[in-house]
Amino acid sequence: MDAGWQRTLQELWFNTRPILAEVGVPALLMGFAFPLGNAVVQRMELFVGRRAGLLYLTNTAGAVAGSLAAGFLLLPTLGIQGSATILMLAAGLAIVPLHMALGRPVPATAAAMLAAGVALGLWLVLPPQYLIARALVRPAEGQRLLTVSEGITEVISVTETPGRGRLLLTNGHPMSSTDLLSQRYMRALAHIPLLSVDNPETVLVMCFGVGNTAHAATLHPSVRRVEVVDLSRHVLAHSAYFRDANQDVLKDPRVAVFVNDGRHHLYMLREAVYDLITLEPPPITQAGMGALYSREFYARARMRLKPKGYLSQWLPVAGVPAATTLAMIRAFIDVFPQSVLLSGAHTNLLLIGVNDSQIEIDPARTSAALSKAPAVRADLERLDLGSMREIVGAFVGSAETLARAT
Repeated sequence: MDAGWQRTLQELWFNTRPILAEVGVPALLMGFAFPLGNAVVQRMELFVGRRAGLLYLTNTAGAVAGSLAAGFLLLPTLGIQGSATILMLAAGLAIVPLHMALGRPVPATAAAMLAAGVALGLWLVLPPQYLIARALVRPAEGQRLLTVSEGITEVISVTETPGRGRLLLTNGHPMSSTDLLSQRYMRALAHIPLLSVDNPETVLVMCFGVGNTAHAATLHPSVRRVEVVDLSRHVLAHSAYFRDANQDVLKDPRVAVFVNDGRHHLYMLREAVYDLITLEPPPITQAGMGALYSREFYARARMRLKPKGYLSQWLPVAGVPAATTLAMIRAFIDVFPQSVLLSGAHTNLLLIGVNDSQIEIDPARTSAALSKAPAVRADLERLDLGSMREIVGAFVGSAETLARAT
């Protein structure tokens, strides 16, 4: 079998196996329920139309009301396991009126009530986070799990590795970190472009993560406003776990937080607002992320940049096919022809584009900017980016090279 197909099937089975283990049997039994009910109502020809209509009405109403109640009431307040408990109670109690309506003892309904009671009893003795813990990858050796929190759109966990820092995971996938190499490229997203702008004032940070990029932007003394846009209020609520790295940046009076989709946020603004827009969405392989790597999105972002403003983009290449990586780069340089590719750390690359006719790092301007910003200089030195040689040494490819490659 082709290695690509084999990897795809393995990943599919990895995701399917826990689903089957948890809901396979209940889903199968629920699938039996409606056909059985339909068969029952057709036993009396005189009332079959009315009864069939009522069956379809209640089935549709239950589906609509159930999805609304689960999505807007049960899951936000009780979580997955608590919601399952309530639904199990409702399903078990639904057997009681059926048993009473028969008017005589029926072994089948009595057995169903007994089975429901036993199942519910066993369910209630499970640990509170049992379902979530089974769905997530276990912490690696040496890692310590600090918290697991279930939100509306994702499950967030935070782990800590002594000597390396803390890691933010959403739905079991590593998303951001405070280890030194991660900080290097995340902070470079803000530092390198801002050092090339004369007195930058406004910065937009899309996707907060653990706050590395937002905090780096606040270290520049001329910056008076940093807007953080993130779709997940749940991620923002975990900022305090990374206080050692982000220095409680969300409490900085210059920082404004918007819980919103990044594309929608750009649509709500006038043109020429920002000196810098930084983009660090989840990888393009994650569901729904393709739009944030598109030509249309970059065009909208460029309209919101001031003349000579910069856009910096994390380019995820790990686990992404080469053709997809080249397509992402092409979409970027189609909108920002003056772009460069920089090395962040390991496989983390950075695309830097400018709303201008050329892109360059002026040594004199950069040195002057660093002399006025001791906090920026100290941060860059900590990341091995404290000198012009180290900053320029991150260079990987020019605009011409990127155009030829794509």
